[in-house]
Amino acid sequence: MAETLIWISGATSGIGQALARTVPYAGARVINLSRTPHPELESVALDLEDRSSWKRVAEHFARELAQFKGRALFIQNAVSIKDVGLMEKTEPAVYADSLTANAVAPIVLGVSFLQALPPGVEGGLLMVSAGGAVKPYPGHSAYNASKAALEQWVRGVRLEIGTRPDSRGKRPWVAAVRPGFVNTPMLQSVAKLDRERYPNVDTMEKARVDGTALPPEFIAKQIWSGLPPKPSAAVLICGAKGLRAFTDDGAEIQ
Repeated sequence: MAETLIWISGATSGIGQALARTVPYAGARVINLSRTPHPELESVALDLEDRSSWKRVAEHFARELAQFKGRALFIQNAVSIKDVGLMEKTEPAVYADSLTANAVAPIVLGVSFLQALPPGVEGGLLMVSAGGAVKPYPGHSAYNASKAALEQWVRGVRLEIGTRPDSRGKRPWVAAVRPGFVNTPMLQSVAKLDRERYPNVDTMEKARVDGTALPPEFIAKQIWSGLPPKPSAAVLICGAKGLRAFTDDGAEIQ
């Protein structure tokens, strides 16, 4: 049995794929959670808009962790960009799907993982957030709100875990990470949208062309360098100059 068990949602492209390629734990068992099977990794079907798939993933967590004694991590990275565009030009049903996929699903999956994690097992949950959690962008209103919700959920769960007794002296860590501008297929696709629907298209295209958007593997290695985070770290922020960590109340950790 592998000593390290890692789940990465959306490991078939972008940051998720880069995280899977740069896992720093030798011999780790890495499992992809997504609608698309990974060509090399184990895969479990996950559709962020399909609640029945959330249940299947929760059952999978429970089975795999029931007797597990090593290190277990879940990186919730998968997103949906169906709603990209101005709110007034987006169908309400599509808007609802985006909120479900980008806020409700990640939280439910995070709860399922943490509840399945046996007491005393070294483990943690990383929620991939975005700068939009604190700085809104036009055309991303549902996405911005979803990421802000994830970070607030992380803060609340960290408080709850901090009060949970553990006779073995180990509690799971929970944190969020904002990767910044990353040159992923998602960024490339939104950089091609109609300006009338998505006013932010020039910012995205500039980031893609001038190098502001960083390579996924650069960001993935930065993320791994910050895990497990310090106990006081709630939010990690990636950037060209390195990884920064912040407490629940927003103070930078030196």
